[in-house]
Amino acid sequence: MEKVTGISRRELMRAMSLGAAALSVRGLKALALEQPGAWAGFRSAAINATNLAIQDFKLKAFFSDVQIMAVAAIGGKLNGPELAPVMLAELTRAKVPTNIAQAFSAAVSEAWHEWRVGVSVPGLPWYPAFAAFPGPMAPPMPNVPMPIGACVSRGLGALQIDSLANRIVTKLGTAAASTEAKSAVRDFAMWFSLSFTVWSMSAPVMLVMGKGPVPTFAPPYVPVGPVVMGDIIAAPGHLMNGVFGLPEAPTFVIYNQMDTTVGPTTQAKLVNGSIRVAQATTELEGTVRLGFRANPNAHLTIQDGRAVLGKAPSPVRLGGIRRAGDATGAVMARPLSSSSLPGPFTTLHGEGKLEVTFGEVTLGLPHGMANVKPDGAISFTGGSLPVLGAPFVVGPGSRLTASELALHGFVNFPVTPVTDVVLNFTQRGVRGTGKVNAFGHLITLNLYRNTRFMLAGSGEYAGKGTAWQGVPGAPGLEFQAANPRISLSISGPTISPLLRIGKLTVRSVATKPDGSHWSQADLVDVAVTPTPTGPVPIPWPNLPQPTDIFAASRQAAQQAANLLPPGPRASALAKALQEFPSPPAIPKPPATSTFKVGSILG
Repeated sequence: MEKVTGISRRELMRAMSLGAAALSVRGLKALALEQPGAWAGFRSAAINATNLAIQDFKLKAFFSDVQIMAVAAIGGKLNGPELAPVMLAELTRAKVPTNIAQAFSAAVSEAWHEWRVGVSVPGLPWYPAFAAFPGPMAPPMPNVPMPIGACVSRGLGALQIDSLANRIVTKLGTAAASTEAKSAVRDFAMWFSLSFTVWSMSAPVMLVMGKGPVPTFAPPYVPVGPVVMGDIIAAPGHLMNGVFGLPEAPTFVIYNQMDTTVGPTTQAKLVNGSIRVAQATTELEGTVRLGFRANPNAHLTIQDGRAVLGKAPSPVRLGGIRRAGDATGAVMARPLSSSSLPGPFTTLHGEGKLEVTFGEVTLGLPHGMANVKPDGAISFTGGSLPVLGAPFVVGPGSRLTASELALHGFVNFPVTPVTDVVLNFTQRGVRGTGKVNAFGHLITLNLYRNTRFMLAGSGEYAGKGTAWQGVPGAPGLEFQAANPRISLSISGPTISPLLRIGKLTVRSVATKPDGSHWSQADLVDVAVTPTPTGPVPIPWPNLPQPTDIFAASRQAAQQAANLLPPGPRASALAKALQEFPSPPAIPKPPATSTFKVGSILG
């Protein structure tokens, strides 16, 4: 009699004489694992348990410690329960052997934990209303829903097929020695990886309530401003929508080559990795380069990422092997014939590290999402990076074609972010526009690349000026600002405001008998730099002390009045002083006085 794996000859003899009850616990487990199709059942139970655990996670998950700067949500972390308790309970209920239940639960939970703790928000435009909010404090407002895949995670690699399969096999130990066990584990890892990819690209992060102060709000002159150093309300419900889990372990076809057209013009080539086809889903894992035959210097590479391709009929060149599950869940491989190749592809949705190249410009996004659009353009979004020296946050609408790279998003300058930015890179150069809500006014900037290959731009708002009003700290003086304008200029990482006043006039309140003012002085083309929050120091001209131009006339009138009798004399002297007054003492104004920019612009 031959020995069966894990059961000794002695145990078999005892079983024949005493019955199955005499078998050791180790022997019973070994017999259970050797039953045909046992591992297919374990795999199915693990899939069900994973679905339940992630459903529980989604209901309880929430973001915290996210910082808000204008429209952008930055940093933070994703919180939620571990998957192991729910998975282990469900696997135990399904009568999966304890060691196998513990191995699957621990491995999947650990991989999910690595992904979760690595999640952060890469400056996504979640709060467009916070670019210019009309109040001192923006109340809680929900974010613009975006897929969880738009967030970055340094732990994403833990959920890839090989990493997850190896982790499960390590946890199983000798229980994973058989071919059937390894095949079941591999199929589970494939199912999990593909399910995660589809879920991450479709499950919205929503109802993240953001709020924060608006430090530049100062009505009536500055009626709106951006939220600065805002935060969010950490509460469950941020991931409650979106279904996780594809149907039970589909048959996979594995390809290791791809060179095809996606959509009408986009070329897609697999640089490294593999493509898995499961029923109607085609998933790529690895590095893929998307480009255009019309311009080899325009391309986008998704590095160490994932992508889902949509199929429709057109030629495609692929190569690889077929992996098909038999009734027991074991995996077989055989060469593919050209007639079995899938295709064509009309759409591609991917995520990972993005490298966007257009001519001499190369941009690297630590993590982003890319899509091939129906018109052949490659759209992408997600993440912050320096663009021509400026802190740019790439938002929805950014796209690459053979003739142009268009970046949409905002420049995240502190206190004064530039929103609604569109930068167009072409063979002729870089041009674009953006908007700044500065000092209570919306200013459009014209953007370009300067000779130092830095982002540059400028724009201004022309104000109405001020009415005559008192000079602070100088009773008896008044001023008027005519033709004021606020200008903004960008140079790489900085944005600089400048207030110009075409003519600043200061005069005495006291007037001469003819209505003209005793003293007046002007400053022409005054240029001052406001602080980021709005106060601006206004310099004052020095007013000359007036001469006594009526001295001779007044003296003559007084002498004539003194010749009159006492009664008319007093009246005549008063009239002499009224018609020929002495000049008043003109106060000296302070060197500068501080005003809100809005009060000067009018």
